Amino acid sequence: AFEPVKRATAELNCAVARFAGSSVFPDNGDPGACAPGFMLSLASRALLTPASQAHLYPCAILSPMQVALKNGVRVRPTRTGERALCQTCEGEVLSKCGEINVWHWAHRSIAACDSWIEADTEWHSEWKARVPESWIEIVIEKDGKRRLADIRLPNGLIVKLQRSSLSPEQIRDYERFFGNMIWIFDVQDSLEPSDGGPRLEFRKKEMSSTALQLRGWKETPSNYRTFRWKHAKKHIAYASRPVYLDVGKNYVFNLQKLYPDRPAAGFGFFFRIKDMIGWFHQQV
Repeated sequence: AFEPVKRATAELNCAVARFAGSSVFPDNGDPGACAPGFMLSLASRALLTPASQAHLYPCAILSPMQVALKNGVRVRPTRTGERALCQTCEGEVLSKCGEINVWHWAHRSIAACDSWIEADTEWHSEWKARVPESWIEIVIEKDGKRRLADIRLPNGLIVKLQRSSLSPEQIRDYERFFGNMIWIFDVQDSLEPSDGGPRLEFRKKEMSSTALQLRGWKETPSNYRTFRWKHAKKHIAYASRPVYLDVGKNYVFNLQKLYPDRPAAGFGFFFRIKDMIGWFHQQV
């Protein structure tokens, strides 16, 4: 039982780079890909609780950041080898600007930092690029703790970008700390084609008369869909704050309900990412 944990610990300490793989969401033969990322292996991630990750490697070196402080100013890396300070722990970080992974800042040595930070991938970068620089990677201080918010809107609403799996307790911890927040989960891999079709399939259906009456609507909105989800990302069902699923092709799905029992199913509404960003700018 000790050997897998030892192996996971070694992987953390060596900061092993692994590609997360690409996910394709085809439309009329025109595939769109989600670029590979820099992530801890799922096998090792599953063995380590947030507490043990913080104990074994508290600086979260596998969680690079796009923004750091240089002479008190928030900056992005421009070339490899630059030095700056972490916004959260004020420890020294070095810039890494390669041709494969997202350009980022990484801690130089072990230090007490935010173990919650998820390693940035191209997906995270694309979302952060959609909003003003002053909204991204904002340090939130509460109850003597400092956490890094992916995006904070002008009215204080936190947008949490999440690609990897979380435990129910981790989800509750995020929601307790940030409070006023929404989730955006990357589920594009569930839409990859396979012999049996994509694992996540949306269906156009009419809402029940009871559902329409409860919402005060006369007819079903055109963006309403139900879905079936094989091997669903069931941890999403534990989120109590608003959830949006990034399904690719510039759309998100506002998840209203996820029934995690097999076969997993639910319903919600499609929105263009463009419209969601417009809504962000209205939150002042």
